[in-house]
Amino acid sequence: MKRVLIAVNEPSFAESLQRAFEQLGYEVRQARDGETAYDMALQWKAGVIIADVHLKKMDGVELCWRLRAHTEIPTAIIVLLAEQEDGEIELNAYRSGADAFLRKSYSVRDVVVRVETLVDRFEQLTGKQVRLSCAIGGELSEFLVIELIQWLHQNQKTGRLWLSRLYHRGSIYFERGNIVHARLGDVEGEEAIYAMSRWREGRFEFEVGPQPLIPNVEKTTMEILLECGRRIDEQKILHPQNVGS
Repeated sequence: MKRVLIAVNEPSFAESLQRAFEQLGYEVRQARDGETAYDMALQWKAGVIIADVHLKKMDGVELCWRLRAHTEIPTAIIVLLAEQEDGEIELNAYRSGADAFLRKSYSVRDVVVRVETLVDRFEQLTGKQVRLSCAIGGELSEFLVIELIQWLHQNQKTGRLWLSRLYHRGSIYFERGNIVHARLGDVEGEEAIYAMSRWREGRFEFEVGPQPLIPNVEKTTMEILLECGRRIDEQKILHPQNVGS
């Protein structure tokens, strides 16, 4: 995680970012276009990638999408930068798997602070995942549903994640880390996942191995995770008293 790859169009901004991260103990390299950034990120195993949306040869959104699709660095933190606000580009950035989307009018310090926050969050999650890898089941008060999905996706697990809360019980089935089936009572597919992703109490169990279930999920696992996050954030704003219900 202490390796930062910078791919931005302005050399002076790139140099300022490099100095700032090196002062914090990061190892830093630079790439001048999207294709070079892609190759360097994989070969060097970059932990953080900071890239312009408008890069030559391969734009930042495509770069992000291709990196997320590659299994060698599935947990790399990706921050995309844009000259100005553009709702459609921002939406595509998050859909492609970006962790943050910032305007380039932000200062170097703002970018560094955002990256440090993301790194801290990743390290906290990793600590939970070490314990999760040794567990067959546990409490949802300790592991969020989104964290469980992320871990199963990143580690390409096959099996059925059972979730229970009060009188409700549902499941999410994974094949090599990809969600292919979900059910919660009479609710199926993505909507069942979105409903269970809000649970903050209850238990989970992971049943390892393939099962003969008919696929009922159309979206990719990354798209589902992004939508889960969006709905949870929306609920916190509109109905803070109902978070976790």
